Amino acid sequence: MAATAGERWRNALAELEYAERHEAPAAEVEELANQVIEARVAMFQDGVQGGWALPAFLRSALDRDRELLEVAPASRMQPLGGSPA
Repeated sequence: MAATAGERWRNALAELEYAERHEAPAAEVEELANQVIEARVAMFQDGVQGGWALPAFLRSALDRDRELLEVAPASRMQPLGGSPA
C-alpha cells in the first residue's frame, strides 16, 4: 500500500515540477502543489499504518508541507497574480 502511495507522490511531484519549468498558469501550479501534498500525506499515513519508522526524507518533506500550509492561508486572501484587495 505504501509503495503505491509513494508512486502517486512521485508522479504528482513530477507533474508539478514539469508545470513549474514550463511556466504553467499559477492556478494550475497551485492545484498540482495541493495534489503533491495530498499524495505525500497519503504516503505517510499508509507507511505509518504499515509500521514505518519515519525516514529522514519524509520528516523533511513534512516540515516543508507544514511551512507551505502556514503560508497558504495568507496567499488565499488575495487573487492569484494580483495585489491585496
